Amino acid sequence: MASQAELERLRAALAEKEQALEAANARAAELQQQVLSLVPAKRANHYGVPSNMPPDKPSKRVDILDINELAAQAKEGQVALCRCFKSSTYPYCDGSHIQHNAATGDNIAPLVIKAGLPAEQRGLEKCAAQVSLEELHKEATGPRANNYGVPSTVPPDNPSKRLDVLDIEDLQQCVSKDGVVSLCRCFKSSRFPLCDGSHAQHNAATGDNAGPCVLKELQPPKKRANNYGVASNMPPANPSKRVDMLDIDQIAARAAEGPVSLCRCYKSSTFPYCDGSHTQHNAATGDNVGPLVVKTGLPADKRGLLFTTDVSQEELDKDVKGPRANNYGVRSTMPPDNPSKVVNLVDIEDIKQCVREKGTASFCRCYKSKMFPMCDGSHNEHNAQCGDNTGPCVFKPDVPPPEPDAGGDLKELTLEEVAKHNTVQDFWTVIHGTVYDLTEFLPKHPGGVAIMKQYAGKIADEGFDPIHPLSIIAENIPQDKVMGKITAVEGAADTKKEVKKPPMEECLNLYDMELVAHKTMKASSWGYYWTGDKDEYTKNGNQLIFRRIRLIPRVMVDVSNVNFETKLMGFASSMPLYISAAAKGGLANAEAECALSRAAVSSGIIQMAPHLGSKPLSEIAAARAEGQTHFLQLYVEKDRSASEKTVREAEALGYKALFLTVDSAGLGKRETDLRTTPGGSAPRSNAKSLRRWADDLTWKDIPWFRSITKMKLVLKGVQSGADAVLAYKAGVDGIVVSNHGGRNCDTSRPTLQVLYEVTQALKGIRYDRKKFDVYLDGGIKRGSDIFKAVALGATAVGIGRAALFGLAAYGQEGVEHTVDILKDELRNTMMFMGVNRLDEIKPEMLSGVHAVCGPDAQPVWDVSRAHVTNVVMPEDDN
Repeated sequence: MASQAELERLRAALAEKEQALEAANARAAELQQQVLSLVPAKRANHYGVPSNMPPDKPSKRVDILDINELAAQAKEGQVALCRCFKSSTYPYCDGSHIQHNAATGDNIAPLVIKAGLPAEQRGLEKCAAQVSLEELHKEATGPRANNYGVPSTVPPDNPSKRLDVLDIEDLQQCVSKDGVVSLCRCFKSSRFPLCDGSHAQHNAATGDNAGPCVLKELQPPKKRANNYGVASNMPPANPSKRVDMLDIDQIAARAAEGPVSLCRCYKSSTFPYCDGSHTQHNAATGDNVGPLVVKTGLPADKRGLLFTTDVSQEELDKDVKGPRANNYGVRSTMPPDNPSKVVNLVDIEDIKQCVREKGTASFCRCYKSKMFPMCDGSHNEHNAQCGDNTGPCVFKPDVPPPEPDAGGDLKELTLEEVAKHNTVQDFWTVIHGTVYDLTEFLPKHPGGVAIMKQYAGKIADEGFDPIHPLSIIAENIPQDKVMGKITAVEGAADTKKEVKKPPMEECLNLYDMELVAHKTMKASSWGYYWTGDKDEYTKNGNQLIFRRIRLIPRVMVDVSNVNFETKLMGFASSMPLYISAAAKGGLANAEAECALSRAAVSSGIIQMAPHLGSKPLSEIAAARAEGQTHFLQLYVEKDRSASEKTVREAEALGYKALFLTVDSAGLGKRETDLRTTPGGSAPRSNAKSLRRWADDLTWKDIPWFRSITKMKLVLKGVQSGADAVLAYKAGVDGIVVSNHGGRNCDTSRPTLQVLYEVTQALKGIRYDRKKFDVYLDGGIKRGSDIFKAVALGATAVGIGRAALFGLAAYGQEGVEHTVDILKDELRNTMMFMGVNRLDEIKPEMLSGVHAVCGPDAQPVWDVSRAHVTNVVMPEDDN
């Protein structure tokens, strides 16, 4: 305990410091007054601009502008707002600041508002301008604004004026959230160019009359279909509304494969179909719009088309504060935990019944119908009142295919005529009865020219349907390349062989499922899934290495409560397993990735959707169940803007994590695939075909990806401890130890061996396992394989081929059966090993790890080539 003398000494020292602080504060105040005395009075009213404040409150010049009018101006060209108070078009800038600066030595310039700023220049949180007392003391000889000490943001080669540029969408979001956004014009704000109220103190100290420019919504924005860039497809005699006619039989066929989502925000790039744009639209505007979803098999309590929506005028006049759609007063049908959009589910059978009884079924897109989501004709009155161009989506029978131009019908062609155009220089093909000239598109085809040649002058449905969504045609083929239609489609007969399969319950393991899939699939489809790079040693090694590691069971342990639930990227999973991304799910089953999505949620695991799936991301998202989590795998493109578009679309669609494939700078020589498909099924890269995918991806790209998305970021394809450490230091959220299923770089190490090196390297830098997930993808055949991977440090494992083989063998149920097999095997393994939870699994429970996975371990494969295909010799005629 301190003595009394020591306490007195401490009190004296404290008093001395307090006196020094008071003296310093007094000196600071004195210096500030000296500075203010040196600064010439710059007042709004001294510049000839009368105050627009009422006489009883003349203390500051405030201008209030309508955010919606400003947004319309910004989208036509940039808007400049004056901050020197000299403009003849005040509060807009007329360039007077240039003359003002020359006359006064000032450094002032307008605030510029634009649309479409790059991501790194977006956001209002970056606004900050802390100015030191020393800075305030300086004479106005350098690039400073208004002598008030705010440094210029312009580059050194243009130091003449302080210029700030903000994006209109950021300002709109601020108004949507807070009601207003205020922009500083006294240059004293600590959040400059935003206002923090400093003008009040500034005005009191200097006699100035400066005040902020306030942006708020003075009039509600007009919501028009055509304002969203969708031209009316109605004939000239009736241009008042946008109506889309859809063939009921075509929609029924699509609904049989998976949900069909129809856009009602008019923002979709695949309009009238939904691409998920409503999510981004809602975030930007505060709207609550969502698609109409057509499904099959809805429960009885959700069937029928008898809807009523009684909306009072009082409700229509309310501000948008709750879950309402399009400001038109339609309350959300979504549950309380997901109020962000109005989604309506209707059963295709009910629509078909309506069409049979009435000839058509019309669905509202103006949100004014009293029968919403059915149309009652309210769009006519709505359009007349607000100048909108909205109209219903109409289902009816025998709707003709899209016309190639505004006035003509598609020309009828025969297959004999199409067959004449069968060369690379003159390439026609038929997809779903429509004839396309693909001559110019052929060199751009991501899969290469060779795979397309087999469909020259022929029907291509068999090759097109399993791989591509229908929307890809409109995205890539211009209307002038639609040559006509054929009425006789005798070449389109289904040639798929019928295979007698055992009952699914007789498939006891993943090898059984694989066998059934092999017997069921076309040779070319099987070849694409099964293939590895060159001699396929790495592909086989991924499986074989698990057999070389032995388990050390424990006995006399209570294992009556085994639970292997876990979290992946913070999202719940019933086990440490996810469905990994694999391209072209349609080769296995027509429902493709949508079936995988439904199987995943049914099994309680997460699906990683593929960038190159047979179904577009929007359809996979539309198949998502309530509360389901989707991740996205992405191949980075050389054109980074294309990658950015995909990433932003995925985030808007609700994908939660972005897995960047980093092991595909080149493309493997996949010989099994090459022998079954001309040119190979995978996108090729050679001298004759410009590569779409990035071969220039580096660690410098990571901050850029961070800047364009808030999704979790994971690197897929890490194959060394050194790269795992770099990934951790780069700040990503996790890695996937993967060698692309042995498809890219033969004789690279099996995934389990790499996992061992990776976890040792990460432990060496004391990584935080709670903030950095490590996944393994490749070689999983048994539940015991999952156990071994977790023991060596994996958060979870992925299955790609296994999920696809289950899908090919028995559809969605086959995928669910595959997961169930692995669940049962993992549970039994944990019981034999004496553990109840995943965190109890330790490396010490394995034997032979260092010998098999250590740096000096011998390859787990033998060098024979008995497992791969070989060239077929022609038969000897003699």
